[in-house]
Amino acid sequence: MRRGIVIFLTFAVAAIFANSALAVANDPGGGYIEVCKAANPALHGNYNFTVYDSFTSSEGTPTNVVTNTISIAPGNCTEPIAVMPGPVAVTETGGTLGLGANGQTTNDNSFFTTTATGVGQGSASVGTFDGHWTFNVNVPAGGPQSVVTVTFTNTLDPGVVEVCKVLAPGSNLTGNWQFTITGANAFSQTVTVPSGDCSSAITVPAGRVKVTETGDAAENVTAITATSPGNPNAIVGPLAGPTADLPNATVVASVNPGDATQQTIIKMTNDSVRLKLCKYEQGLTAGQSYSFSFPTVTGNPGPVGPISPITLASGNSLANAVCQVVGTFRAGTTVQIVEGITAGQKVGAITVTPTQIGGNPSAGTTIVPGSLSLPNRTVTVVLGSGETVVTYLDDPAQTGDFKLCKQAGVNGDPTIPAGTLFPFTLTPTTGGSPISVSVPTGGCADLGQQAFDSTWNVVEGTVAGITTTVQSITAGPASVQVLEGSCPSGATNTNQATLTNVNLATRSASVTISECVTTELTFTNVDPPSGSTGGTTGGTTGGTTGGTTGGTTSGSSGGSSGGSSSSSSDTGSGSGSGSTASTPTVVAAASGVGVGAFTPASTTAPLTTKSITTSALLTKALKLTKLRTELKALKLSAHKLNVKLSTTVKHSTKHKHLVNQIANVKSREAKVLAEIDLLVK
Repeated sequence: MRRGIVIFLTFAVAAIFANSALAVANDPGGGYIEVCKAANPALHGNYNFTVYDSFTSSEGTPTNVVTNTISIAPGNCTEPIAVMPGPVAVTETGGTLGLGANGQTTNDNSFFTTTATGVGQGSASVGTFDGHWTFNVNVPAGGPQSVVTVTFTNTLDPGVVEVCKVLAPGSNLTGNWQFTITGANAFSQTVTVPSGDCSSAITVPAGRVKVTETGDAAENVTAITATSPGNPNAIVGPLAGPTADLPNATVVASVNPGDATQQTIIKMTNDSVRLKLCKYEQGLTAGQSYSFSFPTVTGNPGPVGPISPITLASGNSLANAVCQVVGTFRAGTTVQIVEGITAGQKVGAITVTPTQIGGNPSAGTTIVPGSLSLPNRTVTVVLGSGETVVTYLDDPAQTGDFKLCKQAGVNGDPTIPAGTLFPFTLTPTTGGSPISVSVPTGGCADLGQQAFDSTWNVVEGTVAGITTTVQSITAGPASVQVLEGSCPSGATNTNQATLTNVNLATRSASVTISECVTTELTFTNVDPPSGSTGGTTGGTTGGTTGGTTGGTTSGSSGGSSGGSSSSSSDTGSGSGSGSTASTPTVVAAASGVGVGAFTPASTTAPLTTKSITTSALLTKALKLTKLRTELKALKLSAHKLNVKLSTTVKHSTKHKHLVNQIANVKSREAKVLAEIDLLVK
């Protein structure tokens, strides 16, 4: 009974005081023990121990009481632990772990020797093993100065392994290969082996080791062998049989204790893998050629890569798909595939087999997540063992409307008259005939339905007598759109820009047509800034050109000159006249006014072209041009008449005549404005 009271007091003291040093100070008459784990470079992590007090109760019943559970690393000891004097048992509850045939850790002392010594009380008794090592010591009373130190020492029987990389004939594989070797007592080491070579001799715990090729989960291991002296087949797992696990490039092999003369040699054979690309179409002409590129090839060095673009014909069904082996690679290589643009068509499906890398569920998916994009005609795949097949299906695409618009910007005065016709030449880069079209300022020309993903090079021509600068070229939508559903709600942006190759200096750009939706291309031009060419050029061009060009160029009996420029204001007022010409009348936009016949530059292309200008649009544009020309002339005449009126004696005959002239000009001006309003509505 008294012994039980002492035990109770011991636990009470341990609960009150947090550390062993205080426990020692408050229990000077008890027994003490400390546990140590001998250092060993082959041991890893912490090791757990349980300390048991053994005593006989007042009733005479032997009892084991757990005094403490401790965890220490090799090369360390616990603080002194208070125990009842007498027999004490110490059990190592982990650490002497071997490797099972399945490659998992297990309690195994086949190739371990564990001893314990009790310093201060003589040697510990012989240990017993029932899955754990247990040693008994006799702890005397006498306080901390009589502490018993129990040291556990593990001795591992060593063995030797060597890992070799063998290449299948014709595989053309290159580079280095990584292997991870694990064994008993948490042994682990990673080695790198060159192609066709072996590692150096590696000392491991005897018993069993697990070797895994860890360069890539997709590695194509086609054979594994393990041999040792007197044992032509040292493979024990990890699969039942016992056999190696080829899909996961793993083997468990037995290792004899001893030096390199008893070593186990493990050989892993690798072969290259293939990428095959297949093509077919639905609703299109079979046998068309399609281009494919491979912009990104990454991974371990292999026999092929990067890959040159290829051209592939198409079949008319999946069963009749046309296929081609793109190349052979080292397993684990990642390849991006992009189908080129074919006007009027789009990618309807991309399929990849197998879905798991090399058909191995533990290796991950063949398609890199997020890489498959039908609008952008691309997918990225990881190549596993055997052959990876990527199949593209093309479908017909709907057409898209194409509009070409012309705008006048703001850059000084005067601006480009609305309705001024600007010639354009459009050349398709994807086949077809060029188109010539004249587009009025402030309007658009509808070029009709064009093939999806067709690209047009558009060049704006100049209008003779009018000096303009292209201020901007814009297009919408910003990205080429393709349908992934119904039109137009299913229109989806691609990574293609609608507008490319913009060059304001050459008045040119390229535009690519979207599916279903309208693609609108707009050229915005401005006159030269006011003052740069509006003075001398205005007078000379407006007067001389208006008269001379208007009379001489347009008719055989036109006026010889339109007038001269004013020295004070550089305002020409030529008014040559000539016979009516059959070509549209356009006025040079300058301060001077010239009236005469003028032929716009290249309103039709000299080659075989298709004119999109309608007669109604052209008639309206011509009429607006004439009316605005007349309006400018009327305003100029009214201004000059008012200047003369201001210097004329009021109520004189000349004064009255000027007033009547002004009234007539104003009346005509009002009628012209009314006609313009009707036309622009």
